[in-house]
Amino acid sequence: PVAQQISDTAQRCARRTALVSGDRRVGYRELDVLAGRTSHVLRDRGIGPESVVAVALPRGIDMVVAILAVARLGAVVAPIDPTYPSGRIRFMLDDAAPALVLDEHSFAEIRADAVTSPELAPYTAHPESAAYLIYTSGSTGTPKGVVGTAAALANRIAWAAQRWDGSVVLAKSAIAFIDGTTEILGALAAGATVAIADDASARDAMALAELIDRHAVDQITAVPSLARAIADLLPDSSARPAPVASIRRWIVSGEPLPGSTAAQLAGAAEEVVN
Repeated sequence: PVAQQISDTAQRCARRTALVSGDRRVGYRELDVLAGRTSHVLRDRGIGPESVVAVALPRGIDMVVAILAVARLGAVVAPIDPTYPSGRIRFMLDDAAPALVLDEHSFAEIRADAVTSPELAPYTAHPESAAYLIYTSGSTGTPKGVVGTAAALANRIAWAAQRWDGSVVLAKSAIAFIDGTTEILGALAAGATVAIADDASARDAMALAELIDRHAVDQITAVPSLARAIADLLPDSSARPAPVASIRRWIVSGEPLPGSTAAQLAGAAEEVVN
């Protein structure tokens, strides 16, 4: 299971930085403890295998801890972007009917209780049990919920951890879409440091470029249009100067990749994966 993969990595990389968000840093051992204690509190509140838990937290360390704690119980993670219009959020919550909604208020209480809680080891879920619930964009009508299995998610994360070996990975994709979840979980399973863009920075190419430079990010996943916008901040030079000189791998998906964009990215990194 994904939670076990990441917990195992935390044991191997205990002293390495796992998450960076703003001025806060969390190491792998601390992250594993936080997830284990939080999952214990959630279990005491009735959450168990295949319980649906909506994670509606701002982008940051609490969001990741919540996702890991839910996964640790074999429960279903239903990520909700709190910046969405209220009507869309209400529709998804009504449709998913979660057993618990983790927002800033409820998670503050759970975080406080977790301080004195014992750690709970990851639960081994049945491979075909539900692991996550993601809603489509609704661009062609009403958003539709898509359920992913524990086996599918575990295979995706194990593959990503082996294939995408960035040492510092930028997390900027919307958490309500599958790439937003897997870019974080895959990086953690690989033992990388995840630099989390906050809600405002995740939509701003210049802010992302500054984040990339500050943390020497070497791997980023983005739609081609955003990748192009970030790469455009590079001066015309083969020397790959700042602000995004550290990037060695672009992973682009979600849109057609124009040849001109592919060429530009290839000139500013070691590898481009479409």
